[in-house]
Formats: sequence, C-alpha cells, structure tokens
Amino acid sequence: MSLRWAAVLLFIALEARADDLDKALRTIKAADLQKHQVVLASDAFEGREAGSEGGHKAALYISELLSKWGLEPGGQDDTWFQPFGGEVTYGDLAEANALRVYKDRTMRSCDLYKLNESLMPLRVGRAGTATGEIVFAGYGITAPEYEYDDYKGLKAKEAIVLVLDHEPQERDASSRWNGEKPTKYCDWEHKISNAERNGAAALMIVLDPVNHEERGIPEHDGLRWPGDVKEAKCRIPVVYLTADAAEGLAKLASKSLKQLQHEIDTTGKPRAFRVARPAKLSVAYRGLPGKGQKNIVAIWRGTDRPDEYVVIGAHYDHVGFGRAGSNGKAGEIHNGADDNASGTCALLEIAEALAVARPRRSIVCIWFDAEEKGLVGSQEWCRKPTVPMEKVVGMINLDMIGRNEVRDIKVGVEGGTHPKYPKLAALMREAERVFQVRFDWDTIINQNLIQRSDHWNFMQAGVPATFLSGGLHGDYHTERDDADKINYPKEELIGRIVLWLAHRMAAMEGALK
Repeated sequence: MSLRWAAVLLFIALEARADDLDKALRTIKAADLQKHQVVLASDAFEGREAGSEGGHKAALYISELLSKWGLEPGGQDDTWFQPFGGEVTYGDLAEANALRVYKDRTMRSCDLYKLNESLMPLRVGRAGTATGEIVFAGYGITAPEYEYDDYKGLKAKEAIVLVLDHEPQERDASSRWNGEKPTKYCDWEHKISNAERNGAAALMIVLDPVNHEERGIPEHDGLRWPGDVKEAKCRIPVVYLTADAAEGLAKLASKSLKQLQHEIDTTGKPRAFRVARPAKLSVAYRGLPGKGQKNIVAIWRGTDRPDEYVVIGAHYDHVGFGRAGSNGKAGEIHNGADDNASGTCALLEIAEALAVARPRRSIVCIWFDAEEKGLVGSQEWCRKPTVPMEKVVGMINLDMIGRNEVRDIKVGVEGGTHPKYPKLAALMREAERVFQVRFDWDTIINQNLIQRSDHWNFMQAGVPATFLSGGLHGDYHTERDDADKINYPKEELIGRIVLWLAHRMAAMEGALK
C-alpha cells in the first residue's frame, strides 16, 4: 500500500472515530441524569452510607444498569464488585438466578421462578439483569424463504422474550420446513441472535409442548450452571424455562401455550401475547454479595489497545443519617444528591455511552465505596487493582459536579498551576477550547481539596489524574443536599467533557506523563 493511501485510510478512520465520539457525547442528557439521581438521592437509599443497607441497594441499582449495557464485570470472581473491609457474605445461586413476575407496578410482591426448579441459564448467555414485560414470540424465528416471521409487528424491544424450542410442524413429514428434518432455525443460536436483532433485553426458551411431553430442565451440556464469563457469546441473558413455568406465564395473559403452538403449526402463521406485568430476570455466575463495603467495577474493552486502561471514577457512598459534628442534623437522612450522586450518575451515563464512543484503549469505570470514610475504596483498588496498575495511563475523578453555575467547573491536577504532568494539563486546556469553558484551576489547590477525593490515591500511585468538581456549597454534608437543587445541565456538560477527555486519553500515543 502506498503512503498516500495509508494516509487517506488513516484520515477516514479518524473521521469515523470523531463521528462515534460526537454521537456518544449527545447520548449524555440532563433528563437521564435527573432520572437516575432522583432515585439514588431519595430517602429510600438512606444516604448510601458505606456498608449500610442503603449503600447495598445503591450498589445493586448501579450494577443492574451495567448488566444492560454490555460492559464487562471488572470486580472479584467475574462480578461487578470488589468487596473490602472484611468478609462480605454472598447469597446462593438460586437467589441470584431467578425470574420475578410482579403482581403490579409497585413491584412489592411477585411470583418467583427459581434456578433448577423453573429455569436454567444457557452458558452462552451473559450474566446480567433484564427488567421489562414478558412477550411471547412463537418459535422466535425469522425465515424469509418460508415467509415466516415471529417478530413481525411485535414490540420486542427491551422486553423479556419467551419462545418455543425447535420449529413449526416438527413431526410433519409433509412440512414445508424440510419435512421432519430440522432446519437451521431450530438452533438456539438463531433464536438468540434474532432476539438480539429485535432489541430483546433477555430471552427465555421453553420446550415446545405439542411434540414433547417432558417436564423439568432438559439434560444438555449448554445448561450446566454456573457458567464462565469467557463462555458468554451473546449480549443478553438467556435461560431455558420449564414447560410448567412457561404455561403459568401464558395463563397470566389468559392464553394456553400448547394451544398457541397448535395454532401456529396448523395455520403456518405466528402467534404472540404479552404479560402485562413487570418482570425481572436475573442471571449471575455466583451469588450476589450482601451488605458490606464494595467498589463497583466495569470495563469497556478498547478497539485497538484493550490491555491498556483509562480509569474514570466517582464515589457512590455518602454519610447516611449524618454524624455528630458534621454540617447537618445528625439522625436525619443526608441524601447526598451532589455528594456524590451527581458524579455517580454522570459516570453511569458515560458508561452507557462507551458502546457508541468505541475508545481505542479500554475504559475502566469504578464507583468507589467508603470515600467518606477516608478514601478507603480507592485506596483498596489501588492496593489491589483489578487491572494491572502499570497499564493505567490516566485517571479522571468526578465528585460533586451538580451545583453552582453551569460553567463554574473546578479542576484539580497535581502541581496546580505548575502541573506535574504537562501532557494531561495540555489535554485539559484543549477541552476548554472544545467546550468553550474556562476551568477554575486554583480553588481546589487553594482550599486544600486535592487530597480529599479518590483521585488522590491514583496520584500517589504515580498515575496522571485529574479531578472535576462544581465546588463546595452551603448544603455540603447536610440533610439539605437533595435532588431538586441539582443543576442538571451542568452535570450534562461535565459528563460530556469527561467522556471527551477519556476518549482522547484512550487515543493518545504513549503515556500522559
């Protein structure tokens, strides 16, 4: 290849990446930030104190979202979590692998379908949690040559899809489906990929009842659980459901699974139904951790240098019910909307956007616990990193980004106005030009805040790091730090700046030192 053509191809590749980044930046929206923040900064989470029940609920909320977005678990034992500060008890597999069909929209009580009794995950499916209504999509087949499509006209996007195993007219020698010989549409691979193409959040396969009278879970190598994250080949959770469980779901929609299969086989036309109740399908390689201190770690693998990393962090804990001697009233819930549900939610939006941004290096997203107890979670990660620390090229920390004026953005870099890492400082100066803002480079240094958030442990470990914040305010560490006081357009702007910075860090040649 000539140098000229090589240069042209490089230009095209860079332009394509720029388009990806621009699309990704636009996915970070104030409305989505507010949606998450109103939840995490509500009284239901009791101030998210590290190790508390409220902190545990926050960790599960974050990890369930990550399960939907295609990131890779980066914690201990192929989970999202890095427990610390003593033993964290784990639940059993049956608790972590289940289908819950709720009685109503309050989601307070449910019918529970358990591992081994009612379902078994497929080893090729990914771990994760899917929430939505259950939709029956016949055999889950799209076969143009047979003029047959179970998904035609069906709203399967973000639904938990239920399909029959095998194919229509399985035991009919005169069937247009190759007689009694199975076609490629019998394969689980087709049913799974077809569900993915149609936007399903998860897939449930059940043995077709007309031609098979067996009950329970079939004996199959692909149904040995727990699986291994390395075996997962598809993007959604997939389980095999027993016939009794599936028939029970059909009854909730006043349908009969056996009758619907008979109608499909005799008419050659698809049949469908929807269970108009919220449901949640959970699949996990091991039991979920219980209450206790834990970081949450997710990885988006880079396209070019997957074994090099940029870390983006935010602490998700707060001070619970306050403390004697703090700014607020001890005993009242301190919701910590700005400190640090703001950074937590911005990092969630960034994590979701990574699939569109397609960074060259891998991005590690870490929600740190126990920051309020002395930067304990980030200290633990730096002491026991879940990726090689020598491969971490840079770190960005988000803490209290939701208050004060939109363009009042304070940044912290080691050395202040005489930065220790000039490449990092130059990149941040470029961000000022791109986003037409002027960072406040002095306040964090002058107020001795540089050592008071999780970036500090990375700086101490020799990783070039920066800290973005909206700064202190009168509601800091009080019961008044609530979601209705947040400047969501400011969070949107800072979230986009951080994604841009991380994407550029992931693309730069060499280290930021």
